Amino acid sequence: GAAGLTLTQASTVFLLEPALQPGIERQAAGRIARIGQSEETRCVRLLIKDTVETKIVEWQR
Repeated sequence: GAAGLTLTQASTVFLLEPALQPGIERQAAGRIARIGQSEETRCVRLLIKDTVETKIVEWQR
């Protein structure tokens, strides 16, 4: 939903819902590592065991 959004002030991205297309997640994580970003960045993925989210991550692999 935030297509085109660039976050040079954020340093952490939380992926709360895996996407069927891994490129969507890469794009979300890439938004905090843009030109002008001066802080170290990190990406945190939260998954709940035995849910549809874990199956989506398996499909991504």
